[in-house]
Amino acid sequence: MLLVFRFLAGLGLGGAMPSFISLTSEYCPRRLRAVIVALLWAGFPLGGFVGGLLASWIIPAYGWHSVFWVGGVLPLFVCVALIFALPESVGFLVASGAPPERISSLLRRVFPAVSVPSGASFVLNEESARGVPLVQLFAGAAPPAPSCCGSASSSPS
Repeated sequence: MLLVFRFLAGLGLGGAMPSFISLTSEYCPRRLRAVIVALLWAGFPLGGFVGGLLASWIIPAYGWHSVFWVGGVLPLFVCVALIFALPESVGFLVASGAPPERISSLLRRVFPAVSVPSGASFVLNEESARGVPLVQLFAGAAPPAPSCCGSASSSPS
């Protein structure tokens, strides 16, 4: 049973990583985007390290079951708080046909320095890919080898 829960946790963490990276990339200033995304990637393993340190203090005091409670229940409360605190993605709102007033209000809240005219309409500047099968993600030619690495068939000079 523990193996099943570990697998499900891995799926959740694997899905969470791209989600918070893309949400952060969408809302952070362009000049700080690379730094903030790098800090997020670094913070993910740091969280595992901190979790291990906390477990070393919690287990002797409350037993090993307490780690599952702290590591499982606390993130659920954080998740519920984030559902109410985080705004929906502007791209998702535009793609789903949300009312322009809702999109304008979100843009004004997130980017107060930007003036959004009343009655503005919003469009996405990207290709829509509805109904694309998962297999298409892996279709196509393999990317070429980097030029710095040379060719496998080259002979040493």
